Amino acid sequence: MKEDPQCGSSSGPKRDVIIQSPRKVTINENHTRTVRIQPDEDDNISLSSKEEEYKNFAKVIYEIKFNDSYFISPGEHVYPRIIMMTGADPLMVKMSADYGFLDLIYPDRTLKESEKFDEILKSEISKYAQGGSIYLKFYTISPEVEDGIFYPAEHIITIGHVGRNFTMDVGENDKPVPKITKTWIKNRRILGYKVLYNMAKLI
Repeated sequence: MKEDPQCGSSSGPKRDVIIQSPRKVTINENHTRTVRIQPDEDDNISLSSKEEEYKNFAKVIYEIKFNDSYFISPGEHVYPRIIMMTGADPLMVKMSADYGFLDLIYPDRTLKESEKFDEILKSEISKYAQGGSIYLKFYTISPEVEDGIFYPAEHIITIGHVGRNFTMDVGENDKPVPKITKTWIKNRRILGYKVLYNMAKLI
């Protein structure tokens, strides 16, 4: 199997991120991620319209009924990560990526599942698809709204070819729907920075 890292495109303002208490994210030597959240003043602040959209889609992911096209990723995850197979709805694929829930996608030969992605990413996907069946692996910083400014999800995406004896492990959707607050959204984005930082060092 051959992999070639490609950076997914993103737009929007950039900023420095300062991780402050009481939000604490720990990734231990076994790569088990733990988020410890203490009561935060943000929990009592109303969500913006963008954050409400985020909250509503997060609930969809937490409550999704898995079938032949949608699966939960295996392993220890603080937040659910989704595997999408042939036949997945292209809009669902795009929104899962936009909100940082997409882990893996295995599109069919027509690449229909990826048709909602931007043109640059679709062009890169098409190049690799000429060599056979492919997969896309997403490493993501989830979106956030702060001071009225929307910061979109940012991705590092690896594209690889699927071997003939391909098998896939899946997990179980055993996480209850959390209370989705500004603190929850911020913690999730902070964890994404750690994941992308570790991934970027390997490129």
